Amino acid sequence: MKIVTCTAAITLLLCLSPVIHASTIQLPQTGQTKCFDTAGAEITCAGTGQDGDKLAGVVWPDPRFTDNADGSVTDKLTGLVWLKNADCFGVQSWQGALSSANALADGACSLSDGSVAGDWRLPNAVELGSLVDLGRNIPAIPQLHPFSNVRNDFYWLSSSDATDGYNNYAWIMDISDGYLISGDKIDSTPYLWPVRDSKVVSPPAATAQPPQTGQKSCWDSGGLPTACAGTGQDGDKLAGAAWPDPRFTNNGNGTVTDNLTGLVWLTNANCFGLQDWQIALNSANALASGACSLNDGSQAGDWRLPNRKEMQSLIDLENSIPALPSGHPFTNAQSDYYWSSSSITGSLDYAWIVDIYDGYADYALKSGLAGGGYDYYVWPVRDALPNSAPLISEGESVSVSISKDGVPTPFSLTLHATDADNDTLTWSISGAATNGTAVASGSGASVSISYTPTTGFVGSDSFIVQVSDGKGGLDSITVNVTINQTCVVSTAIIGSGSMTPNVPQIFNIGASTTFAVSAGAGYYIAGVSGCGGTLAGNSYATGALSADCTVTSEFKLTQAKVPANSSRTDFNTLQEAYADPSTLNGMTIQTRVVTFNGFALDRDISITIKGGYDSAFLLNTGVTGVAGSLTIQNGSAVVENLVIL
Repeated sequence: MKIVTCTAAITLLLCLSPVIHASTIQLPQTGQTKCFDTAGAEITCAGTGQDGDKLAGVVWPDPRFTDNADGSVTDKLTGLVWLKNADCFGVQSWQGALSSANALADGACSLSDGSVAGDWRLPNAVELGSLVDLGRNIPAIPQLHPFSNVRNDFYWLSSSDATDGYNNYAWIMDISDGYLISGDKIDSTPYLWPVRDSKVVSPPAATAQPPQTGQKSCWDSGGLPTACAGTGQDGDKLAGAAWPDPRFTNNGNGTVTDNLTGLVWLTNANCFGLQDWQIALNSANALASGACSLNDGSQAGDWRLPNRKEMQSLIDLENSIPALPSGHPFTNAQSDYYWSSSSITGSLDYAWIVDIYDGYADYALKSGLAGGGYDYYVWPVRDALPNSAPLISEGESVSVSISKDGVPTPFSLTLHATDADNDTLTWSISGAATNGTAVASGSGASVSISYTPTTGFVGSDSFIVQVSDGKGGLDSITVNVTINQTCVVSTAIIGSGSMTPNVPQIFNIGASTTFAVSAGAGYYIAGVSGCGGTLAGNSYATGALSADCTVTSEFKLTQAKVPANSSRTDFNTLQEAYADPSTLNGMTIQTRVVTFNGFALDRDISITIKGGYDSAFLLNTGVTGVAGSLTIQNGSAVVENLVIL
């Protein structure tokens, strides 16, 4: 909400400096090291979740500043160089302040730094805000600073108010406490405090380089849009670290990572509704995976209520309603005030609040509605959790057996992995095979591995598969491969019949196989042999294969039958049917219209011989012949349609 009053302060990107991540910048600490209850009494910080407890951000260097003895002071936290005299120009209009800062050069304001006009500028909202120490007031800048003539009053900033209808306002900050509000560019007359970048060829690395404010447009003192070039405005200088593109990453687990600061925010910017300050602290501290649509593995204590710098790091001074970067992935962002974990030094029963409507930072009674004030929204933040490495489900090693040249048993392996952070997993071969080629490429929770042995190779091989989460987390597994020798099993058929399969096949040594054997019409299975197998009915099973071999099936014409024989019924000759041990006393032998070469009765059994059957053994209207002699040595026989030729 827009409040144009000197009691509604905004630290808008003011303290916006950086945090952690493979981020562009790192936010510094706020300077607040103590904690206070809702009544303003100092309390022990541990476990409160307050700014002074969490101390989130980069620790300030000690000493914080270097007096360059040339009229300038270097802030070792940000790398910015400030005019030592914080009141060289007195109070001015906004345009006057811009012009004075742009024209500042060596020889003015006790400067002997070799600077020329154009080196200095009016600081933007982030730059001047970087001087604020939330642990101090009157003035709210770090203790033992080397500056002179610091006024406990408002100072101009080069950033305009981007809210429609308020472009004739620019941001001003009260150095007495850090309030940041906007004031009329013509009627307001704050002080100015010029800043420049370091001229050192290789300056010491700043630990918390301020980012840009997001403002790229320029407006004149009347609020009309104007070309930025040469104005010295925020949109002209674009001072600070450029924002990454994309600015945010939606992690798909209820969180959003700010790629500028590395901070991780709750996607839902209004999970808790309106609360007083203490309840807001408690809600943020207790937040964990499973609440507010979170599936990030976080635990209670990982989240916190953001301090003022963290809350303001979301602000984009180019936008309003809400004052968030365009295209942000957050949901339910309220164009209203949000609590921070930072207390107001000098009014310790108050805490900082940041207005997402336009970026104002104000203060409010901690006791909220119950204490006569108001409740505000809660937007928890956390640092990136320690990365959890992916874990391959199959363990440290896995064994696979295949055939030489991959036939008949090809290589087949699918690996699986889990990642507690739900990171995208990428697979690769980290240790190559010695006697073949392995491939593992792709991404996801599983991957199909391929391996082709060197042609003709038999023996053992191995390779290593690795999975990465892209954040330094790795796991690997050794794949042990046994490449087996093979043999060829061929088939042969004698007579009329079939075998299934009836083509040469390749098998691993030690394997076995079966064949279905079927006699042709009028034939029977006389025998199957080869490859160390056994015949059971119409199925022939080989033994364990050790070399190339052939399975031979022999089929003979059925010329005699013994229907009552319990072992077999079909025979090729009359003598064979009679001699079978399972042809017993009282049984009948049926024969076709054929001629057999002799026949001898030599068993102590009595049988019946019926000759003259057709090929289907249905009618015996013909005659069966016996060429030569019929010899009776033992037993007896009753014959029918049988002649001795």
